Amino acid sequence: MKKILVTLLVLITFTGFSQNLRLAVYQYADNPRIKNIQPLADLLQQKLGIQASVKSYPTVPAFIEAIQKGEVDIAFINTFGYLLLQASSKHYPMEPKVALTVPDPDDNYKTVFIARAQSPIQQLKDVTTFGKQTRLGLVAIGSTSGNLVPRLALTRIGVTNAEQQFQSVMYTGTHAKAIQALLSNQVDLAAMGNSEYAKLDSISKLQLRPIWISTEIPLGPVLFNKKLSKSLQQQIEQVLLTVHEQAPAVLESIKAAWTEAKQATHFDKTHGETYLPFLNQFGSMKSIEPILKQFAN
Repeated sequence: MKKILVTLLVLITFTGFSQNLRLAVYQYADNPRIKNIQPLADLLQQKLGIQASVKSYPTVPAFIEAIQKGEVDIAFINTFGYLLLQASSKHYPMEPKVALTVPDPDDNYKTVFIARAQSPIQQLKDVTTFGKQTRLGLVAIGSTSGNLVPRLALTRIGVTNAEQQFQSVMYTGTHAKAIQALLSNQVDLAAMGNSEYAKLDSISKLQLRPIWISTEIPLGPVLFNKKLSKSLQQQIEQVLLTVHEQAPAVLESIKAAWTEAKQATHFDKTHGETYLPFLNQFGSMKSIEPILKQFAN
């Protein structure tokens, strides 16, 4: 009995927790992404000799709340979600460690604004003239390419409050539904991930006109709970940094959870400042912060 207690004490001291490593992700459409992350949990369990589980949260805001409450040890979050954590006044016990990397992106992760072919909006700045007559379609509150980046682009041209400066703003739920809303005349202008628009057949594309496309968006980070021991953090980080060589099928499973990750080749180290160059192209942080604060809890 004494030997068992000593073993448990060593485990707690070494890892910083006594039960299991809690990996977490958020749901998109009807995919909770648990099956995509489970192979990594199994690999960590095998490599490190610890229990690991995967939980999915229904939305990015729900995921953020769980992170702030300390319910997560390893978080696979999108770019917008991470920036919202940073903008929130609430403390969260995590930090970015690694992120999927696309060495030579070719239209990998971008936002595109699309109008119908006959629309008077031929370039994004025309929104300042026709905004009050225009119904805007976005993807979802927590979407990077379907909410954050569109709002940043609009702020750059002086449209700082979409809800007041458009006739209406509609969240369609998915990138594909944003396009369908435009084709079915539910909205007059829509923004979504460019990869979804690229999938369209030529006949559908003839009915639409891209009016603005962003630069490449940096992929979201993997956050580590700072309460995990340094030793355990280093071991988990090493597994992720070498997974493309040691367990390529695990990497492919993770990549399959995000359309924007398809061109990624491996994980690389990252930090919070990675996202600043992308944000800075839309203006000063003073002009960007109100957008983040609008959605931060």
